[in-house]
Formats: sequence, C-alpha cells, structure tokens
Amino acid sequence: MQVYNSLSRRKSEFRTVEPNKVRMYSCGITVSSDAHIGHAKQALQFDVIRRYLEYKGYDVTYVRNWTDVDDKIINAANANNVKPLDWAQTYIDRISEDMNALGIRPANVEPRASETIPEIIEFVQALIDNGHAYHNEETGDVLYDIARFRDYGMLSGIVAEQSMGNYRVGKNGEMTSGKEEDHQNDFVLWKSAKPGEISWPSPWGEGRPGWHIECSAMSYKYLGKTLDIHGGGLDLKFPHHENEIAQSEGRFGEPLAHYWMHCGLVKVNGVKMSKSLGNGLSIRQALEQYHPEVIKWVILSSNYRSDMNLTDGIFEQAEKHLDGFNRTLLQLKAIDANLDQTPGDFAKEIRKNFEEAMDDDFNTAKVLSNFFEIAGRINAALPSPKKQQQLCGVYAAIRQCYGCLALFETDHQAFIDALQKKYYELRKIDKAAVEALIAERLQYRMEKNWEEADKLKQRLLDMGIVLKDTKDNTEYSIAI
Repeated sequence: MQVYNSLSRRKSEFRTVEPNKVRMYSCGITVSSDAHIGHAKQALQFDVIRRYLEYKGYDVTYVRNWTDVDDKIINAANANNVKPLDWAQTYIDRISEDMNALGIRPANVEPRASETIPEIIEFVQALIDNGHAYHNEETGDVLYDIARFRDYGMLSGIVAEQSMGNYRVGKNGEMTSGKEEDHQNDFVLWKSAKPGEISWPSPWGEGRPGWHIECSAMSYKYLGKTLDIHGGGLDLKFPHHENEIAQSEGRFGEPLAHYWMHCGLVKVNGVKMSKSLGNGLSIRQALEQYHPEVIKWVILSSNYRSDMNLTDGIFEQAEKHLDGFNRTLLQLKAIDANLDQTPGDFAKEIRKNFEEAMDDDFNTAKVLSNFFEIAGRINAALPSPKKQQQLCGVYAAIRQCYGCLALFETDHQAFIDALQKKYYELRKIDKAAVEALIAERLQYRMEKNWEEADKLKQRLLDMGIVLKDTKDNTEYSIAI
C-alpha cells in the first residue's frame, strides 16, 4: 500500500510503528458555529481511510479532537451572553448530529481541549524545562522559541526568517538571545487571561492554552510520542501542523508522525469557499437539499488530496447516477439469494480493482469511476437467467468494498423513494393526477386505442414521468 506523505512530498510504502496497529490522529473542528461542507470532506475522507485500514486487517486507534477553547468561541459566546463551554457544547452536539446523519463514524476517542488542561500545562512546563519555551513575565504568556528548533519549516517549507504573522511577541530580556527581533515569530503556548475570559490556574498565572499546544497534548495523551498518521486540512499545514511538530519533537526528540496527510480544500465554481464571499455551504444546508449518500458521492469523487470544486449541478448529477445505481442494486439484491454464493470471477475482479485503487493512496475517485462499469455489467446480465450466474458474490463484494467508502448503506428502495418524493415536490407534480392519467391510458391500451394511449404517454413524458409497461399494468417513476 502506497501513501503520500506531505513531509517527504512523495508516496512510499505504508509501514506502521507497531505491527498491524495504526495510531491515527486528525485535527477536528473548532466548534464556534455549524460545520461546513469542508469539515464534512475532511471527516469523511479520514473515516474512509480508517475504514479501509480496518478492511486490510489493521487494529486502528483513531483520535479526532474537538477544539472547544478558542478566540472565536469566546467571542461568539460573549456576543450571545453564554458561557464559552456551553456555546461549544451546543455546536459539538449539532455537528455530531450532522456527522451521524452523513454516516460518518465517530473516532475511537474524541477528546476536548477543555478536558486536557492538566496535560497541556504539563506539556508547556516540559518545554520550558528543556529550553524550547519561555515565560514572558511582562505579558504573562508562555511562548515557543522557534529559534531553538532547528528543523522548523520541515513540513511547510516556510522558514523562520519569513514573516508568519498573527503571533504574540515577547518583550523582555528573558528571551534566549536577548534580541526582540529574533522572537517576532514565536508562538503562544499559554495565553494569560484577559478580563472576563474563560481561564484555568497554571504556574504562570490564570490563562488558557494556545491552539497548537492543544493538539500536541491530546495526541500524546491518547496515542503516544509517535503516530503512524497525522492528518488534517491543507490549510492546517502551516502554522498549526508545523507548530505541532516543533512542540512535540521539541519535547521528545522523536518524530511526531511517520505520515502526514492533508485533505484538499473546497471551492465553489472555482472560487475558494469562504464566509466573506457568501458562498459557504454548511453540512445542515447540504442535508436539507440532498440525501447523505449524494453528498458523500460528491466528496469521494475527488481524491482526498485534491480540492473539491462544487460546480453548478454537481449534486444533481450525483443524484441521477445514484438513482440508477440503487435501482440496479435493488434488482441484484432481489436475485442474490437464488445465486450460488461462491464468489465468481466478476466478484473477485470487483475486490481486486477496489483494493488496487485504495492501495494507491486511497484513490476513492478511481473506485467511484469503476462503479459505472460495474453497474453496466450487472444491468447486462440481469435480464438473462443464464447470465445471472456471472453475478455470484457480486452484491456481497459491492456492499463490503463500497461500505468502506460509507456508500450504499441506505436501503436501496428507501433511497429511490426519498429521491422520488423530493422531485415530486420540487417539480410540483400531483401524484394523484399522474396516477389518474396512467389509469386512463391503461384503459385506452385495453381498448387497443393506441393513438390516445400514445398521446397520454407523451403528456406524461412532458411532465417528467417515465413509464414501463408490463403485461397487466404500468410502472412509473419521475425522471431524476
């Protein structure tokens, strides 16, 4: 299995620290507001990676944190006259509901920064003790001295001399070199409390942790000094992940992670999604419009490292594909019990192609592309009882392989019905009126009045209704 490592900037064979065990951490969400589709992309893609590693037989311990102590949370809570941790809890609950609705499994451990304060303080103190951090008595902050970590920039390629912005600056002679300009890019490990802010007691006075130290402390607490995989969004590579490396490796002198994996960002019609541009899409908004399977199909249609571009009509196109696929799978499931359950060549080919794609840096885009051919071959075999024997073991193979992608988990008929209901309402089609026209057409057919029957068929087609005549009846559905 080949995995792309953001640190080495190349693919390499996946090897674990401990045989058959994977220790995996991904940076979770800062819970100041509802999660957006970019959060869903990252959460789903790392859940898929976890699922596939389990499929391969690894014992995976997956940790994804909640950042519930942060400036954005404090500001939002104050603006709404709510305690910061209560505000954070509200959005942890809402985001958890959204992720569950998408079928994204919780991590094995989901720690919170606010519940890891003793470990954070211990971590900061260890960095002070070994000379990688210092207490600025004037401001009350504790800062990381990046000049003391010679490999700073190894992940992002951004070196310490470059302006990095948005860091608190030490201002007294306690600094290692005694030169203020040498510390302009040092970052905060522990922030001194401001009036009215949430805070905890520490050896340096009342305060709260900086963002970066939270993840270093949580990953160490639950996974140890060196992880197999550390992941997150591409936007976290710098400064967050760079600073995590400096903190953890500055304390322990050992690699923080053997593989760094970064998910691409989200664009809308080629433009970066952002609140300021008004083109954001929350998970809740997406779920109000689209079935969870549709959202997941769109996300997984691009490789995890690639940006996801939400072009106009992309979800509707996925609906059309999945409507057809679920109709195919519904028919396959209906005959599956009558087939020899020993997997045939087709079923083995499905598994082989799936594993080849996923072994190549978890290439979900290739796996989804493969399904168009799979569905075509199933549809070609379904009408013939003789050819149906080619489908032995195919349904089980699809369920297991594509289940690793959290796809086709919904009952097929339920998915079809939900989509039909949506489009009846969207197009304002009166189902009773449709059934009346179909009954009238059936009467014409019984009377062999083909001209009038064809007129009604065209009328229904113009309404978007697709007909399938059987010997004694007419089946119908709305075109997606």
